Amino acid sequence: MTEQLSCDFAATAPKRSQLFPGYLLTPLGWAATPLTLMVSANPTLLPDLFGMSRQRMHLIALALAHLEARSSPYIASLLIRGSPHQVLQHVLGRFPAGIKRALKHLPTEVLRQQNYRLLIQLLDDADSAKVLHHADQIDDRAIRVLADLPQKLRKPLAFALADWPRKLNGLTDSLQFLVSHGVGTNVEELVAELAKVKAVPQLAATVAFWVSRLPLPEAMPPATVGNARRLDEVGIVCSLAGRWRNCLASYGSGIDAGSCAVYLWEDAERPAACLIARHGRLGWLLDQVKGPRNSEVEPDQLEVITEAFAQVGVPSSQVVRTIESIYQDSGGLHPMDEDW
Repeated sequence: MTEQLSCDFAATAPKRSQLFPGYLLTPLGWAATPLTLMVSANPTLLPDLFGMSRQRMHLIALALAHLEARSSPYIASLLIRGSPHQVLQHVLGRFPAGIKRALKHLPTEVLRQQNYRLLIQLLDDADSAKVLHHADQIDDRAIRVLADLPQKLRKPLAFALADWPRKLNGLTDSLQFLVSHGVGTNVEELVAELAKVKAVPQLAATVAFWVSRLPLPEAMPPATVGNARRLDEVGIVCSLAGRWRNCLASYGSGIDAGSCAVYLWEDAERPAACLIARHGRLGWLLDQVKGPRNSEVEPDQLEVITEAFAQVGVPSSQVVRTIESIYQDSGGLHPMDEDW
């Protein structure tokens, strides 16, 4: 039966240049194309493809992320049929400690290609490996957040916070923000203090103390920022909300109170509304940028808008999301995060 299936596939398969992964290979993401080419070159592997487990899928993707040459018939058979020890010994020259458990806790779809390389690097670090060993799920965000954390903070903070992939996402950017606003002399100094943290209350108290040292914002941002102009009249904002069919009008009281402001980025083809808000002592931050009817702004335009506001001292609220989240645990900030 297997031989007949393979022969039928070989006879009906499209030419190599015409091959493209189908719907059933969706979980394989970027790894689907090289795997499809492997199976088309050796149709006897087709039954193994249909019987592939989630762990095998990640093992193949991990190997492909590290391999430069993927066309060898031997490689195809090894990746699909070889044992994890055989595959990783060939690809990495070793079998990393903790990789067997890690493969069982990866998601139902492949990771981003670069994150398989980061995963191996993290498993090679004793503190990072311990964090991953206790993680219920290891996904793209968990790997990226753990890799971005200063090495000294990986173990203490990850063990102190139950939902560390979410709460520690962007911590380094937040620490750099604090230093740029006069808290500490450098990021290393703040890292050294956080490395002493043993529990969430201590972490929240430390961050709350840092935030309390920030100066209070003295004035609103300028009336014009790049191509954007501030809409100070609530009636104009309400009119724009009606034309664009969003809830900008709900910020009228905040505009009158001086706690938020709406800017209209004037572009004939791609206009956008920019919401900035005062986040306590963290200052004025760019919270949202949306097009008409809450449409998402193209990445290139968003980058230009974000940079324009950063130039006048209004960075994206993303740079402080981590310390803001931790500060909330101490009863501190309550940022405006409603969707338009």
